[in-house]
Amino acid sequence: MSRHARWLERKRKESLAASRGLWERREEFFPHLILCGEVEHYLTRTVGIHSKYFNQIRDRLKQLDRFAKEWTSGSFSDKKLRAFGLNVSGESEQTMEKYGRLRRFRLPGGGKANFEKHIKTGDLRFHFFADEKNFRIYVGYIGAHLRTVKN
Repeated sequence: MSRHARWLERKRKESLAASRGLWERREEFFPHLILCGEVEHYLTRTVGIHSKYFNQIRDRLKQLDRFAKEWTSGSFSDKKLRAFGLNVSGESEQTMEKYGRLRRFRLPGGGKANFEKHIKTGDLRFHFFADEKNFRIYVGYIGAHLRTVKN
């Protein structure tokens, strides 16, 4: 194995360890978020291979966690979340009709919810569910842009 190949393999393993550590310590790093759905798979398997996303994911989750900490009353607001430096939007009605099933993720207590709100950051999307009754943010998906009626 060449020196360069060994270096790449070491970096890949370090990145995978960092992403697994992020998942295992998620409640410590992001105490106001609930990471569920497919997030574990993405963090522990995909991010380790594509380490260029690791810092971006960590930073966006920190921003979302800061918002969630302050959201203690009232309804969820895209505008308020944007004040935390996040590019957030919802899906169109047409996209939800045709591809809504791609945005349904399991909640930790059982059942599923539509995670149609999403944060846009580069190549990634963070789909989340804002529980207005309990003022909780559930992140159900981090990954590539999901299908829409436009793509």
